Amino acid sequence: MQEIIDAALHQQILKIEYLSKSENTAREVVPIGVYAYDGFWYMPAFDLVHDEIRLFRTDRILSLENTRTTHDVPINLSDWLDSRTKQTPKTPIRLYVELTREGVRQCRSQPWLEPHVVLVNQEHGYIDTEIDESELPFVSSYFLQLGTAAKVIEPQEFVETIRRQSQNLLLHYA
Repeated sequence: MQEIIDAALHQQILKIEYLSKSENTAREVVPIGVYAYDGFWYMPAFDLVHDEIRLFRTDRILSLENTRTTHDVPINLSDWLDSRTKQTPKTPIRLYVELTREGVRQCRSQPWLEPHVVLVNQEHGYIDTEIDESELPFVSSYFLQLGTAAKVIEPQEFVETIRRQSQNLLLHYA
């Protein structure tokens, strides 16, 4: 972790081997910092090949070498985090979710949801916001893990995805 922080402070290129979904990849990146979220440490870094900031979980970095070569990155960690939470959806869809007391508690602990949680009374709340359609897999998986503490009402596509995920889970344990 210290090597990543040092490289971020000095805008130095790191050579990393990263455990991706399908294979290990070699990358040259310039970290802009590290932060913890939901029990994991993350390293946003400028990927020299893709010419953009990419997000890496630090526990998936298999090896790391500091090249000591510097590369200017035009954004810092704070500004990057702000830009992520204030992005306007490219293909916006309405997300409406009813929440129990536990659902409110869980969703308020998520920075991407917290501003959208509305408390109706001590036992119920809801989320009514727009998200990007590309977020379907992540958002549906998130609300599935909340179980009966959350009920997605809109969009119907999310409801169907959660039903399929639930059926697959039941079949897996049948």
